Amino acid sequence: VLPGGDSQINAPFWSGTNTVESVMPTIKKGDSVSLWTGSTFTTLTYAGTNFDGQGHAWTNSQGIGQDSPAINPGRAFVYKNNGGAITNTFTGTIPMAASTTIPGHHTFTLLVSAIPISGTLDSPGLSLPFQVGDKVLIWFGNHYISYTYEGASFDIQGHVFADDGGHGVPAPFIRVGQAFFYQNNQDTPETWKQSVQLP
Repeated sequence: VLPGGDSQINAPFWSGTNTVESVMPTIKKGDSVSLWTGSTFTTLTYAGTNFDGQGHAWTNSQGIGQDSPAINPGRAFVYKNNGGAITNTFTGTIPMAASTTIPGHHTFTLLVSAIPISGTLDSPGLSLPFQVGDKVLIWFGNHYISYTYEGASFDIQGHVFADDGGHGVPAPFIRVGQAFFYQNNQDTPETWKQSVQLP
């Protein structure tokens, strides 16, 4: 279920072309997606199939027709639903493995698990490559909450994350398809390697 307003999500399956409208058939005219470029968002608005007679279904901020954006597994985006809550069912093939490079030099990267799994931020299933000082920003409907990785049991309660005040907090739970910003606090890139763990 996607509420009205902004949601940071992804399409967790391969479904052919993986354009937004192919994986989100519930999309409506006026809805938009914002794609992170590494330093800012590029926003495209859904205008309807071949709205300009040139095969485009999307417009940029100048109203110029654009190709349908591809949102492959592992590519997060912000979806803005201009109406009430909608239910969208994602279908397709599950990726069995993924490797994502997270740039260094304190860059913020919009991430999402390429494999449709859920768990706490530090869970072995998600297997994020945390190093001390790395930070995650999670969207909570109308604001972000920041979590900084401090290492195993940095406080007497056994927390590994701290809030902006430096107080230990429980690791937040990440849902399937939920995106988040990750700031690599290192000068060198980190590699996020994932694979499906079969029973």
